[in-house]
Amino acid sequence: MIKLYALKCKDGYIKEDAQKLQCVGINKASVYGKDSLEKINQLLKKAEKAGFANPRLVELTITEKELST
Repeated sequence: MIKLYALKCKDGYIKEDAQKLQCVGINKASVYGKDSLEKINQLLKKAEKAGFANPRLVELTITEKELST
């Protein structure tokens, strides 16, 4: 099991792109490992200042499982 972290916004997830933030679907979201929690907190403050509705930190859990075809 892998744990990753992302910032959630009203209609999706936050993506950091060339120093600007966007609210996008999960397939385009910026995700971070545990070692990036300081950066995530900085982005959370930036999202609040930029006016994102209720930005918050979420944990994403990925389970790798082989599927038969």
